[in-house]
Amino acid sequence: MLQDIDTINRVNKYLRRFRAKTKINEYVLRNYIRLYYIHAAQDVSCQTQQYLESALKLVINTEERNQIFNYILGFELIKIVFTMSWLQHERLARLQTNQESFINTYIKPIQYAHQVNGIIVPKDKGVFFAKRDYYVQIPEISPKKLVELVRETFPAKKVNKCGFIITRHIKALRFDFDYIFQQQEQEGIFPGEFESILN
Repeated sequence: MLQDIDTINRVNKYLRRFRAKTKINEYVLRNYIRLYYIHAAQDVSCQTQQYLESALKLVINTEERNQIFNYILGFELIKIVFTMSWLQHERLARLQTNQESFINTYIKPIQYAHQVNGIIVPKDKGVFFAKRDYYVQIPEISPKKLVELVRETFPAKKVNKCGFIITRHIKALRFDFDYIFQQQEQEGIFPGEFESILN
């Protein structure tokens, strides 16, 4: 697979577009191949023999290699979304052509995983004037936990599909890093010139 330089360069280009810290090299590729087949085996409860057959197909089959690269892209993007605040989720969703589908497919499962795992706990969600600190809270997740969360939240097929969408068309998944990750501004009820009156 490492001989497929064009594909590796293309995947690295997408990863740079998302400003992912991962860059495809032999070590990363081996880890992702292992992770992909373990993840896929969990989804379909396949036997060890099927796992080995799939691993052997990877050496020969171009389509299987493309699935690995799609899996890497999808996994890396989902990892990025897992580490976003809910406000950043909203900004990312606003960029998508089909917002409702994107929210239901990726954002809602991630936010649910945040809550179930105690990463972000919405307090006073039903109180209208409550301060919504949880909405702008950046999740703190260790790299190991992040991999576990992605595997537990999304089946391998869904991770693959996410990567496939990215490679299918450059604009299929819109990602404007500067817009999504812009600094939170303190939004008050009154404009800046009135702040001194309230203090």
